[in-house]
Amino acid sequence: MGELIERVDEQDRVLEVVERAEAVRRRWLHRIATTMFELRKVVDRGPFVPGGREALRRYLGRSAQ
Repeated sequence: MGELIERVDEQDRVLEVVERAEAVRRRWLHRIATTMFELRKVVDRGPFVPGGREALRRYLGRSAQ
């Protein structure tokens, strides 16, 4: 199953939840939300990543050890 998004009408009312690929393919209006964060050093304690170091390893493509 792909990414789920909200299909909306012209007044931004939610009609249904569908896969994003289908909404794009059918050219339906849809709504998505994106969360972005920046990896950076925090006072010599290593990078801050929501979810901790295991999430950072997964983000960087390494298995959590």
